[in-house]
Amino acid sequence: MYVADYSNHREQCFPPNSNIGITVAGTGTKSGALTDVDHLAAIDVDDNLNICIADIHNDRIVKWASNATSGTVVVSNSLIDKSYDIILSPSSSNQVYTSNSDKDKVYIWTLGNNSPT
Repeated sequence: MYVADYSNHREQCFPPNSNIGITVAGTGTKSGALTDVDHLAAIDVDDNLNICIADIHNDRIVKWASNATSGTVVVSNSLIDKSYDIILSPSSSNQVYTSNSDKDKVYIWTLGNNSPT
């Protein structure tokens, strides 16, 4: 199970039958560095255990490869600031959906493109 640890600025994974989390993204320190996140609000994990996260105070979606120590920015836009949900597209490994709580909208993002469709 993966948990967005919002106030501790990290992504935790809890293996089956364990109550001890393993940090898989972020360091627990909020910053704009690619090793860190600033209020991680939403996550989704693909079949290869890559993690996409909404790093809302940095206005970006960051992809963390399995076992990576830093992420890669795949979308950067101020609309990410209020995104409290993220879903990887089941039909494309190149798109994510985000919802924006301020504007009551759902956006489709193509990874690497900073404008939604």
